[in-house]
Amino acid sequence: MAFFKSTLSLPLTAAILTLPAPQARASGQLPPTSIEDRKMTSFAACRAFLKTLWRNDLHKTNPQPIPGKGGTSQTLIDTKGVTVAGRRHAEYEVEEGWQFRSPLPDTRQIRTSYSYDRRRYTCDGSHLTGVSTQGYALEGYEPTPEEGRTQ
Repeated sequence: MAFFKSTLSLPLTAAILTLPAPQARASGQLPPTSIEDRKMTSFAACRAFLKTLWRNDLHKTNPQPIPGKGGTSQTLIDTKGVTVAGRRHAEYEVEEGWQFRSPLPDTRQIRTSYSYDRRRYTCDGSHLTGVSTQGYALEGYEPTPEEGRTQ
């Protein structure tokens, strides 16, 4: 019986070793950090502060990539704005992202990198708290579009 087990386990082990490895995750993230913890004069003042943050964040976005040295950059804002739940609770969540694209003529590719700062602010009554999480996505590559070719 021992011979049967070892004979069976050898092909099984070989089969497991030849399975493709799971793909590595292409990102990184820092632990969350507190960015706000203070008492406002009222819930209305706290909610107004969140709306000001939202308006300011919307002005940071670049509708189109900005040409620069060696490629383009673009600030992206992803948010649903200030949400109110109940009479004394409001939240504002935003992801501010920075995308950089660089042509690589030698390999006829475009390299894209992306990093972000996700922030969440909460008003519980007049108490304002906020948390930030920063991270990045590993570089991605795509073929350079051929001239004269439509996509």
